[in-house]
Parts: sequence; structure tokens; C-alpha cells
Amino acid sequence: MVFLIYLSSVTLLSSCLHLPNEDIQEASSYFYPRVDFLQRFEPRGNRILFGTNPGHTLLSTTKISTRTQPAYFSFSFNLGELRSDWYRPLQDFLTRENHYSLLQIDIHILNPNGQCYAQSISDGFLNEQLDGLGFGLRQIGRPTILRFAPEFNTIWSTCDPQEYQTAWRRLGEVIRYRWNLRQVALVWTSSGEGHSSIMKYFPGDEYVDWWSLEVHTPKELRNKTTDTVLHLASENGYPILLGASTPLSTTPKTSEQLWSMWFKPLFSFLREQPLIKALTYNNWIELETSGDPIVAEQFHLELSDPTYQLADKYETLKWLLDLENPE
Repeated sequence: MVFLIYLSSVTLLSSCLHLPNEDIQEASSYFYPRVDFLQRFEPRGNRILFGTNPGHTLLSTTKISTRTQPAYFSFSFNLGELRSDWYRPLQDFLTRENHYSLLQIDIHILNPNGQCYAQSISDGFLNEQLDGLGFGLRQIGRPTILRFAPEFNTIWSTCDPQEYQTAWRRLGEVIRYRWNLRQVALVWTSSGEGHSSIMKYFPGDEYVDWWSLEVHTPKELRNKTTDTVLHLASENGYPILLGASTPLSTTPKTSEQLWSMWFKPLFSFLREQPLIKALTYNNWIELETSGDPIVAEQFHLELSDPTYQLADKYETLKWLLDLENPE
């Protein structure tokens, strides 16, 4: 039965991915049916998880109070600078939250000079930090989307493909076997503005649950790299987490210009790409609390569509995401 569903989904997918560039310029009110690959934490059926970063409230005592509560919050750390108690502020943050929230954690592997230290990871020089990461995830005890070494294909990345693969597998061994963290989904992340020769960096299926794509400008929604990521994810059987933030390169003068320039093509792209099963928008909290009120209202109306999975009871998310009991 699963095989038949998968075949029909891929047939539909192949007819949806080749969209004319101009088609994403106008917002659509229709969601193409999502494709189910049955990967870890992948929402079943026509659902898209919505998440965001917590803004500047992580270390404050102020509760986040927005009308649209995300299903997960995203945080970013550098592996080389990871403290042994890195997880404690996240525990405090989750305690203050009124809703059950999942986590997205990004772990970067570039030093302050922009040099990649993947070789140091594979050689064992960062075993203490990897163990600290696993220990912290165990202490937090929340289902977590872990994006390791994201945006490896950007122009500023100095990661060697073979060293990158070896470092990723080292991480996978720590997460999967040393700490036995079944509630962690490992996500491989490309940049839409980077080069399209991504498969030479792919660490293999054993330690990858999702693919992720980062986009920052309208141009990235329709370039060669984005098209490559979509097609290869389809061929290899992975859902996609789409990461996005408000472009900083252009400052529109009106709300209409801002919405037309970025949000309309972004949401049209998301609606028309059936592999996308999660959206992380990094500036949502600021946009809703202190940004353009007209754009914030339009964004909120978009998220009111039931296709977007927002915060919910644990029992609901457990069924939708096939979660295991807390560890």
C-alpha cells in the first residue's frame, strides 16, 4: 500500500516541479498535494510545519505572545564554541512557553575566520563538543530537527566534500548510536544562492532524514540550484524544510511593494512545491510584534490556512508526526 501511494505521489510530483518562472510571481490560493516520504518527523498528508526563531526573547523573562504560535522554534550554535551547558537557556525558554513546541537546532562548523573544521571533527578533536551536543539534546528531551553544517555550497564555505561527508557521518554515529536519540531528525541543508554541485557533499542515506533549502531573495526561488535541490530530493525520497528570511538587499517604500517583492513569490513557491513539508521563517516574531503591520496581517492570514501546522497539543503532534514517547 505504501509503495502504491509513493508511486502515485511521485507521478504527481513530476508534473508539478517544472513550473514556468513567471508562475511563481502571482500568489496562488491552492496548495499542490504534499508528497509523503514517511521520513522522521515528516507531517503526514497535506501539512506544512511552521517554525521561527524566538527573536531576542530567549534570555528574557518576557513570554512570546503572538496570534500565530509556531510548531517549532529554531536556534543556531557553532560546534567549536559549544558550551557544556548550551542547552539550559533552551530548557528555560521551553518552560516559559504556553504551547508544546518542537525545536530546530542549526550547528555550524566554520571558525571565526570562515575556515571549515570538518577535518577536525572527523579526526576526533571535537569529540567533547559532539558529546556535549548529544547530552544536551537528551536533557532537553524534545523532538528536534537538527541541521548540521548548513549551507555547505555557499561561496564562503571552504569545506572539502570528502571531509564534510566524514564529519557528517561522525555526527550521525554520535546522535544515532552513542546517544541513541531517536527523537532527532538529521537535516542536510543547501543554500539557494550556492553552487548546484551538491551531491558530492551528500553524506548518504544512513544519517539523513530531511533535506533543507535556504532562500533569501526572490531570485533564489527560481535559479538552477533550487531546481536541482528539488529534483534530487524527489529522486532520493526526502521532504524539504524551506528556510527563509526577509531580504535585506532592497528596502521597499510601501507594504504593497514588500509583499509583492518577496512574500507573494515565496508563498506561491511553497504552495506549488509538493516536497516542502516545513517552513522556517526567521523573522516572524519581529515582523508580527514590531514590523510592518499590514505585511504582518497578510502573513498571519496566510498562516491561517489549515495546511500550515502550528502549535498544538502533544497528542495531536504525536499522531501527525509519528512521535515516540518522551525519552
